[in-house]
Amino acid sequence: MRWAWCFVGILVSLCVAVTAQQPIDPDAARQRLELVAAGSYQIGLQGASPPGPDDVGLCCRALAHADVGLKVAACRAVAHMASIPFFRDLPPAQRHELAVLLIAELGGEHGPLADAAGHSVRRLVYSDGLLERRDLHSAIVQALGMAQDDDVEVRRRAGLLLAEIAARGDENIRQQVARTVLMALERYPAKRDDGEREEIARALLRTVLTRFETVDSKLADDLAALFLADLASGEEWGFRYGRSDALRGLGHVFNALRQPLRGAAFGALRDCVGAEDLQFMTTSGMRSPQRHHAHEALAFAARGFTMAELEAIEELASAARQRDEAAGMDDMDVRGIYETLETCLRDRRKQLKR
Repeated sequence: MRWAWCFVGILVSLCVAVTAQQPIDPDAARQRLELVAAGSYQIGLQGASPPGPDDVGLCCRALAHADVGLKVAACRAVAHMASIPFFRDLPPAQRHELAVLLIAELGGEHGPLADAAGHSVRRLVYSDGLLERRDLHSAIVQALGMAQDDDVEVRRRAGLLLAEIAARGDENIRQQVARTVLMALERYPAKRDDGEREEIARALLRTVLTRFETVDSKLADDLAALFLADLASGEEWGFRYGRSDALRGLGHVFNALRQPLRGAAFGALRDCVGAEDLQFMTTSGMRSPQRHHAHEALAFAARGFTMAELEAIEELASAARQRDEAAGMDDMDVRGIYETLETCLRDRRKQLKR
């Protein structure tokens, strides 16, 4: 599917024609960009100064250079600078030039460079407004082509990027992403001799599908069928995709589902109310209230519950809360596990009574 990326070459050639002619000292440029990427200026290491617009120009020249190590340093520097306020104030033309050069490296054959470019583009997608609309479109087309590439590493990078795009795109973009990912999963199914790389790529692409809602009933049905099959078999579970992800996906698409899949999805979510193995904390290394994967999925689904569905979940949630309180669970954890779901259920009840 590399042919899908050829259109980027025209834009790249225009940028490279300007930037490649400007002189650059590879060693000095790499040293500066590595300091920026590491945030060394924050502690005054080697007298490093804070990054600014000149460093963005340096990144453009580095990305147009033949030195792969220099390009990697530029990508890492961009990923760091994207979160600094000055970056948002750059002229759109300068951000566009940088974006074109980064996007051109996404499907490259040099793994470390493609990974670094992917990380930089994900940072730009994550920070709304940093990518021009035309550049976002280019990144989407690139990522969709990568999702169906025969190279498993390219598909892995596509999964990482599409997760950010799907979470922030509009309905049309989400549908396009979902359809492409479903085709990729069908084209490259699990095999007995799959290694870790194949499992990671498949898990990341599956996770993309759990990140967004849709109003398209046909698409919702297709996604729910996938999640329900995963919940029934458990064969896809791993570090990067698990039961909680499939439940989240069901919650997101629940209100667009048609029967009989709606009933099956409701049953799967209902059976997880109060399940102790689905409790989690959002922090690591410090205490925070427990939360619950299935309850958060049900909070999405509750917005379209019928009265019968609502009453069934209310009854189960109430019984589970009483059980946990009787067992001596910390009040903070009880609130964290149940309050979001209970609030959504109350709001839905008010809507149904109007």
